Amino acid sequence: MLRVEVDLGWLNRSQVVPKLFEDSVTLEIGEVTKTLLQSSWEWHVIRLDDHHPVSIKPQAYERLRWHKVEARVDPLKTLATIETY
Repeated sequence: MLRVEVDLGWLNRSQVVPKLFEDSVTLEIGEVTKTLLQSSWEWHVIRLDDHHPVSIKPQAYERLRWHKVEARVDPLKTLATIETY
């Protein structure tokens, strides 16, 4: 059996196969995937050593924040009686 251990460094969503990224973000620091993960070229076991927050531009943050507000307010609008004067 061949074992190859590679430190991939910091990765973001655009750098890895979507399934591998999804499985890695569910891990706690120090945790290892419980099953083998297959990509198009090989099998993987992932260990999460650390994570760091992603920095985003202020404009993108404001758009995200506004979408979150709308997602909470829109359902409430259907329950309310809104009068405008």
